Amino acid sequence: MGVRILYNSDTWDAGTITSSSETGDLVDDNVVNDLVAKPWRATGDAAEWIKFDLGGATDITCIGLFGGNWTSAATITLEGHATDSFGSPTYSQVLTVETDEDSVVMGNIVLFLSEQFRWWRITFADGANPDGYIEVGRIKAGEFYEPARSYSEGWNFIPVDPSEGDEKPGVVAIWRTRAQFRQVAVRFRFMTETQFKKFWTIYRKVGRRVPIILALKPTAEPTLYSIYCTFRGQLPLANQLVDWYQATHLVFEEKVE
Repeated sequence: MGVRILYNSDTWDAGTITSSSETGDLVDDNVVNDLVAKPWRATGDAAEWIKFDLGGATDITCIGLFGGNWTSAATITLEGHATDSFGSPTYSQVLTVETDEDSVVMGNIVLFLSEQFRWWRITFADGANPDGYIEVGRIKAGEFYEPARSYSEGWNFIPVDPSEGDEKPGVVAIWRTRAQFRQVAVRFRFMTETQFKKFWTIYRKVGRRVPIILALKPTAEPTLYSIYCTFRGQLPLANQLVDWYQATHLVFEEKVE
């Protein structure tokens, strides 16, 4: 399996959203705002849910949750059903909460699936959460695009620390800590004209402004190697040979706030 890109979540974002609870202006509609730092926050943590009515049966092949505050003990379940009745949903999948090599919980979850429902619900059971509430920054879902020809060997995966400090030799600086993020650089070579046009179509829709989900290893480690990101810079498309094209250097920058 190659790279997967979720760039169009228009139907999901236009759905009617309800939830078990909200806190102040941290309402459930915030999860379809591209700003991760503008979350939905529930009042509790033991039995919370957020629900989406898409207005009609809709194919969902990728969903991503970003900016979550769940713990490793959380049980997060994605459910899909034809009607607004979740006593026994047709689709139910417990989402995997990932941790890093130091057992620190990752606040993102990405899942690939193949389901079609009008109604979707995500439930959260995390009664040991020290915050005392559930919070999620962005929930993005829709149908992913998988290019016929994936990225070339040798992609770059770059963690970035944008913290600011007055560094001097031999002195520990006083830092203004900022959230770390990742950059990914990939190349696509020997693309068909069809793939060339699709990349152009994606860029016309999202430009450098609208975040996408980019999954580098969608079947092996979808959460670790997927980022909620934007194009950093322009889209360098070129004709390589007769009827063959390339995207010479695509850089994507993760959005964590």
